[in-house]
Amino acid sequence: MRVESLTFFRFIAAFIVVIFHFGAGTWFTKIFGRFVTAGPEMVSFFFVLSGFVMIISQINKVNFCTKKYYYGRIARIFPVYLIGLLIILPFKYYINPISHNTSLFLSVTFLQSWVSPYPLSFNSPGWSVSVEMFFYATFPMILFLIKKIKPKPDNFISFSIFVWAFTQYILINLLNSKFYQGFLTTSHDLIYYFPLSHFCSFLIGISVAYFFINSNFQKSLSNVKASIFLNIVVLFLLYFCITKEPFLKDYFKLNFPFGSSFYAPVFALVLLVIAASKNIITKILSIKPFIFLGNISFSIYILHSPLHTFYKKFIIPYFKEYEFNKTQIFLFYYY
Repeated sequence: MRVESLTFFRFIAAFIVVIFHFGAGTWFTKIFGRFVTAGPEMVSFFFVLSGFVMIISQINKVNFCTKKYYYGRIARIFPVYLIGLLIILPFKYYINPISHNTSLFLSVTFLQSWVSPYPLSFNSPGWSVSVEMFFYATFPMILFLIKKIKPKPDNFISFSIFVWAFTQYILINLLNSKFYQGFLTTSHDLIYYFPLSHFCSFLIGISVAYFFINSNFQKSLSNVKASIFLNIVVLFLLYFCITKEPFLKDYFKLNFPFGSSFYAPVFALVLLVIAASKNIITKILSIKPFIFLGNISFSIYILHSPLHTFYKKFIIPYFKEYEFNKTQIFLFYYY
């Protein structure tokens, strides 16, 4: 089972991550502001979406084969992931070959997010793949427990929200204590890149998908006008939450781990509503060009940093002879 209306959101999230890394000062940031620089938040979105689509695709399989499942996950991810490492490898080893042996080993084995200071080593977006591999490793057991226990959908969502709230309570306290020492420290790696800090996102995605399959929520959105209205509401809610992050920090006088699963419940609500709807919005989201962009989003995400390193080294110097603005330089790189 596939929910095609969700596929394009992968591309949007990947594009936002690219802008977050390399699109500062471009037309996109001037027009859309903070929303298109919410790269860390979009990685959490990927984690929620991952749990959602995996339950949708696997829960009704009569003969779930763990070996086949693991093979399929690795085959889908590793080739493009390896290409990213091969592109960036010469640049890293040119700087200091000896110091990168450990980080290369951890990156190849998908373990970099577990060990500080290596989450961002080599291909920095790869830290999230390291986290995803942990999710993939745990999924067969989670699926087994769901099929055995058969929890009530409401109870399952309540449990996942509790895990999320408990995780956020710990992260917020760490972030606002003397423990947190800022970017490129072990404390930052633990809060923002450590797999257990993000597991709640994956679990929420799973629980909401389980609710989607085992409830009458789809029937409640059978009215087209009501579903369109609700689609607009949840998308606006997502936009509002991300753009109002500074207000939230100022109001509570706290730092929040926005890039570490903070918005997982909001992302899950968006996925649930869009997946359950059948209207003009979901039809547009399901057209073939958008599905294609969604299907190549992982390649965009995992290759954008290595390719930018190449682009910065060999291409951008030639632009100095011409009067290209930041948007033109960014778009030339992106395409």
